[in-house]
Parts: sequence; C-alpha cells; structure tokens
Amino acid sequence: LAQAGNCIMCGACYSECNAKEVNRDFVGPHALAKAQRLVVDSRDNTTENRLEKYNEGTKGVWGCTRCMMCNAVCPMGVAPMDQIGKIKQDILEGIETYDSRPIRHRKVLIDLVKEGGWIDERKFGLQVVGNSFRDIQGLASLGPLGLRMLVRGKFPLSFSPSAGTSQVRSLIESVKNLESEGSDQS
Repeated sequence: LAQAGNCIMCGACYSECNAKEVNRDFVGPHALAKAQRLVVDSRDNTTENRLEKYNEGTKGVWGCTRCMMCNAVCPMGVAPMDQIGKIKQDILEGIETYDSRPIRHRKVLIDLVKEGGWIDERKFGLQVVGNSFRDIQGLASLGPLGLRMLVRGKFPLSFSPSAGTSQVRSLIESVKNLESEGSDQS
C-alpha cells in the first residue's frame, strides 16, 4: 500500500506510456497504480466490481504493453507496471472461466506449455482466438492466416512434446505453489 501511496501525480509515467500513445481508451499507469491500493484495501467491499472494471478490454490492465517506461521514469519508486501486474494476478486468481481473450491467452499459454513443454500452435489459436470453437468470428479470422501458413509450408501439421516436458511442468507447479504460499501469507 505504501509504495502506491507515494505517487505524487506528477504525470511522468503517463507522459512516457507507450500504451497510451496507441490506445486512447487506456486509463494510464498512474490511475491503475492508484487503483491497486483499493484492490488490496480490506475495508473496500466493492473489490470484485473494481476488478471487473479493470478487466474490461484494453481500457484497464490489459491495455498495458509492459514496456517498463513508467517504472523507469517514476521519481517516487511507485513502479506502476508492477502495480498493474498485481491487479492482473488478482483478476486471474478470481476467474475460472476463460471469458475474455486476454485471460484465455494467458491461461491457455500456461496450460499448453505445461502439457507439452512448449506451445502447440495449432491448439493455441483455436483455444485463444476461436475460444475452443465457441467464437465463430474468431475462428473465421484464423482462416486466411492458416491458409497462408499452409501454402508456405509454415503450418505445423504435427506436434511433438519437448524432451524436457516433465521439468517444465515441475517448474510451473513450483511457481504456482510459491504464488499460493505467498497469497496465504498476505
């Protein structure tokens, strides 16, 4: 709480934000860094509503490009990108369904790497963009790209799991265990 509370609203992070340059809807790093304080405030009874707002498209936390410029220029050490990352973690912890593309992207990536040691690109596109065959428009958007890849011999027709799949899986499990231990202590 204290770190985000150090913000003096100087606007340095906002002026250097690459995401804000290309996405006028993005609220900006300083707003989200301040918002993180409310998310962790135990007295706040609207945390779930706040997280839903921060999860909306590219207006909220998913609009951040993770360029680290806000962290680099902040004179008070608030580290806005780190605060945005904390909000993302809170959002991901509270969501079991993969209802938005950014959530699906993140969760499917981890699931596929855990399953095969690296990403099976054939499944990745279908699960993220096509929402596992539930998003017809998303599936249709994959058609032209898939066809171009096939014609150029770039489409992976088969998938072979990595030789180090078990090691990758144990690393992912270790990180998840550390994260859950950390959230138990807070």
